[in-house]
Amino acid sequence: MLKGEGYLEDLVQRLLPVDVAIPRILHDFHCGGYAKRPDYLEHFCQAMNEKGNVPVEPVYSGKLFYAIEQLIQKGYFPKNSRILALHTGGLQGAR
Repeated sequence: MLKGEGYLEDLVQRLLPVDVAIPRILHDFHCGGYAKRPDYLEHFCQAMNEKGNVPVEPVYSGKLFYAIEQLIQKGYFPKNSRILALHTGGLQGAR
C-alpha cells in the first residue's frame, strides 16, 4: 500500500532480530501510493465483496488480495504452493 522502495527494507530489518533475514518486499502493488484507489482496484474490491463474500477495501486489504491474485496469474508462486494471507478484518479504508 506504500511507495516505500529504498526505505522499507531498512525499517523492517531494524525491527527483526539480528539473525533473521529480511523477507522479500514487493513494491509493485501500491496502486499509486497510500490511499490511492484506481478504478481497477475499486472494481476488484467490489467483486471480492460480492462474489467472494470477503469484505475488503481499496486502501489496505484490497491491495493485498489484488497483489496475490496478480502474482498467481503471473505464475509467481511455485506449483502447488500454499498461500497464507492474514486478513485481520480492518476495514478502515472503506470509510
